Amino acid sequence: MPPEAAKDQVMEEDCILVSDKYAVASEAPVLSSSCFLGLPQEIRDEIYAYCLTAPQGRISWPARSPMNHVTSGLLASCRQIHKEAGPILYNKNIFVFNHPSDLNVFRHIMDRHSREMCRVELRLRERDLRMWTSYFSSTHATRSLITDLPNLTNLDIHLRHNAWSFGVDLEEAMRTWHNNKPLKHLCLSLEGKTPEHAQTTVIMSMRTGEPQLDYLRRNMPEAFKVLTADYARTNLIEMRAQTYASLELVSSKTNAWL
Repeated sequence: MPPEAAKDQVMEEDCILVSDKYAVASEAPVLSSSCFLGLPQEIRDEIYAYCLTAPQGRISWPARSPMNHVTSGLLASCRQIHKEAGPILYNKNIFVFNHPSDLNVFRHIMDRHSREMCRVELRLRERDLRMWTSYFSSTHATRSLITDLPNLTNLDIHLRHNAWSFGVDLEEAMRTWHNNKPLKHLCLSLEGKTPEHAQTTVIMSMRTGEPQLDYLRRNMPEAFKVLTADYARTNLIEMRAQTYASLELVSSKTNAWL
């Protein structure tokens, strides 16, 4: 094979799942007589789910490893498999994004099945909040949350806050955390901007010291659930229609996303 042809083949393989224009599956013939397609639909769906579900059930994008170790090449087998398996990829995984442009670009360069994404996790840094709220509140046909994710059912938003300042009265600090301005601004930008059937949870994540976690564990067990020795989370509080908020405190010794 000439070097130019080999290069074109590699580029074509790298473009699988990137767009319908370049996906091998869009041009491949339908293999109506294949043994695999002769299996019952239920069995084929189980195979698709096994191949296309990420090990932790999450796909982060962009990522160093192609599609987080899912067998994405399966979608390039033929048009029928692409049609059957495509929605399963986007229904079986939680898709994780760290920037509004990542989510928007993903929707525009991936194949048409990407509109089937129903569970999405967004990780926001406070310094990027203005870009995120602009994206959330937008009604633009090519760049907005509601148009990019029309089939959204669950949206988890993790807002990284620089610090939670414990005052003298730690109980009062815990009770008033939901009055935080960035958190309220975020919740307001989401109002009416997600599909009606979607549930949105905003989790404000902050680092704190172990003594504070221990204090809350001992003195406020009914309001503050300590999930492990290293972090704890409040009960959900309804902030807006369909939008719930929670506070997550993470021990400063952990190597978490914070």
